[in-house]
Amino acid sequence: SALSWRSCTTANGRTPVTFLGLSGNDGGVPIQNSIDYYYALRKYGITSTMHIYPGGGHGWGFNHPPYRKGDGLGSYREVFKTDLAAEADIQEEPFPTDSPGGATITGGAKIIEFKQPTACNRFVVEEDIRYGQRVKRFSLEAEINGQWQQLKDELVEEGDGLTTIGYRRIICFPTLTTQRLRFTVLESKCQPLITRTSVYLAPELTADIPNSGEKKSSNLHFFFSTPRQMMIDYEQEQAISAFRYLPPQDTRQGLVTHYTLWASSDWQTWTKLASGEFSNIVNNPIWQTISFQPVKAKILRLDADRLEEGDRMAFEDIDVVLDNGN
Repeated sequence: SALSWRSCTTANGRTPVTFLGLSGNDGGVPIQNSIDYYYALRKYGITSTMHIYPGGGHGWGFNHPPYRKGDGLGSYREVFKTDLAAEADIQEEPFPTDSPGGATITGGAKIIEFKQPTACNRFVVEEDIRYGQRVKRFSLEAEINGQWQQLKDELVEEGDGLTTIGYRRIICFPTLTTQRLRFTVLESKCQPLITRTSVYLAPELTADIPNSGEKKSSNLHFFFSTPRQMMIDYEQEQAISAFRYLPPQDTRQGLVTHYTLWASSDWQTWTKLASGEFSNIVNNPIWQTISFQPVKAKILRLDADRLEEGDRMAFEDIDVVLDNGN
């Protein structure tokens, strides 16, 4: 049934710690599904955090406002500018037509054959989301030394990560050189409608990626407006009296040594709350607290004025202290 595909019905006491990120203007899947899932996780006592961003569309379509300009996605667009499969030969095994009675169907493959051995590490696949998310499971293989080898999503810790597709899936795998890739739909609710399969070569994943966007211990909604600037925003004004920063624990890359902290309630007028240096933070990377007179604000902005190494702010954890007296 349709209800069985709602994520809120899958939560249970064995569900792992969960991060939910979604777009408020998702036109493919109602955001209420994720909200219901979040409450289902809370019901079972599962640690979770949810972030609802104003734009991005379904599957984080980065051409959707407000993420078109000035958003730090220049490197993203540069990586995905040249589709290595654009000049390749495509061999397709047709997908079967819808099975009577709505039974799950299998089969259907696409082989991408390059003109010559080609280095790649990203595979992008899209469904026509206007007709719903149909694919339940797929496989991705590369031909190496005449043998097909299974690939997996490098960002997934368990399993191969090759499950649903939706508007867009970007599969990351270690850089390899091959002349043929094979994409196969293994299981689908009904006839798959695949609108795009593309291949790219991107910079290798680096150790600072896990520190670039996930919040570990609270429900703060934050994002990076630039590699050295973090924004934390609330739906309503809060009385705030301190900001806490825990630096990366296993690297100096992105470690903030000098900072400026600002507050605003309208994204226009900014009040400087504090600036200075985290004393001895390199040799003693413990929680750092920036305290100030309580201020009412909807947005905090942390500027990394100086980093110990690298050019992108990183952290192990962050926290905002609210003033209970106001």
